[in-house]
Amino acid sequence: MKNISRKILSFVLACAMIVLMFIMPLQAETTIQSVTSPAGYENIEIRVTTDKEPLSYRVGDKVTFTMKAYADNMQVSVPSLKYTLEGDGDETHAKLSKTGTLYPDANGVFTLTEDVISIPGYMRITGHIYTGSTKWAETPNDSRDYTLAAGIFVNYESVTPVASMPDDFDKVWDARLAELDAVAPKVLRIDKISTYYNSSTKKTVSASASYDISAVYVDCIGCEDDILISDEIGNE
Repeated sequence: MKNISRKILSFVLACAMIVLMFIMPLQAETTIQSVTSPAGYENIEIRVTTDKEPLSYRVGDKVTFTMKAYADNMQVSVPSLKYTLEGDGDETHAKLSKTGTLYPDANGVFTLTEDVISIPGYMRITGHIYTGSTKWAETPNDSRDYTLAAGIFVNYESVTPVASMPDDFDKVWDARLAELDAVAPKVLRIDKISTYYNSSTKKTVSASASYDISAVYVDCIGCEDDILISDEIGNE
């Protein structure tokens, strides 16, 4: 009996160790890292979701914006978000304009719940990442900002244009399209290039051996001599 009990105890301990081997890495992977500056990252972004489909909101509803920060496609926790909430107005309803600061919860998530605007129209949230009073730059050498942006429509089917369509709208567009049709694209030169700008990672990368990248030179519409020229990494 003692030998059987020892074997059972050994089996249970072995199973417990196997379970721990699987659980511990999962706990480490779900830990949200705190990031206090953009230094060392190629790409930091704020991803925004709403509690309902953006076109499904009605007058009288509330909207909850949920925001998460990602650094190189990994969720992180950043210090704070300073936001602006804006919404359409009319003759009897003032336009919505509200600012504030949001701080993350223990999981690095920011949330903002507000009443939607009181008329059919567009409502949006925009903002930037801050550490204290310092706004983050997109990269140390770039003047652009990290931004968050998301919007909803309230009673979208009832939204009416601010201005009526000009009487000559169709005439002007027909003339412009005819001008475009008369100038068939003319490729002047195609140069194979070895690097290009990746808009997702925001950095210049080398072309893969499995495909070719080319810079294309074409005629400009409405120009006699000028041409549209791609730069050295393929951006027109």
